[in-house]
Amino acid sequence: MKTFIGMKINNFTVIGDEYNTSKNVLVPIQCSCGYTTDMPRWVLLNKPPSLCKECRKVQIQSNIDHIKNKLKDLYTKIKQRIENPTGKNSCYINVKMSKDWYNDFNIFYEWAIDNNYKEGLSIDRINPDGDYCEDNCRWATSIEQSQNRRKTKNNTTGYKGVYKSKPRNGKVIYQNTFNNPYYTIIIYDGKRTTLSGFSTAEEAYEARLLYIKQNYDGLVIP
Repeated sequence: MKTFIGMKINNFTVIGDEYNTSKNVLVPIQCSCGYTTDMPRWVLLNKPPSLCKECRKVQIQSNIDHIKNKLKDLYTKIKQRIENPTGKNSCYINVKMSKDWYNDFNIFYEWAIDNNYKEGLSIDRINPDGDYCEDNCRWATSIEQSQNRRKTKNNTTGYKGVYKSKPRNGKVIYQNTFNNPYYTIIIYDGKRTTLSGFSTAEEAYEARLLYIKQNYDGLVIP
């Protein structure tokens, strides 16, 4: 029989002599948190866990609390936007939150977890002009969300990402301005792509869709 008393492995310290059972050789150990147990010798010497059972429980609860706090902060900010649609929040004037969500954070929290929320994702309204509710919300990356924004105020073509140029010289996107004034701008993952030379807004939009399909497979429909 070997003794390992005092040996430290990860967060564990051996506190007693090993002993035999019908299935394993066990070693009494104590975690730095104070939790004690008997661990198979081969596990302790070859594949020791980094945390004991009690430490794992604390870590899991800590992660849950962290996620819940993140979602609570987001929930509060959404309510502030729609309750005070002024200044930079003026685009939320006609946006509401479903009664279930508005009246109970826990319902919003359960929806978030059930719909695969994880850090790094943002809440995205599928219809940018619609409300915050189960049927109109999803979790998306910042790239996906940027492709789902409403048309900008200076867009008068009726198509997202499609613009009509003014008669100017010296810039690629303004070539053939009089006959082919429409162009589209695609911004994805920090890269800006301009396609120009279209006689109608519809042609430019179709070219936009085709480019996204060919180059960014899986991107949300713009």
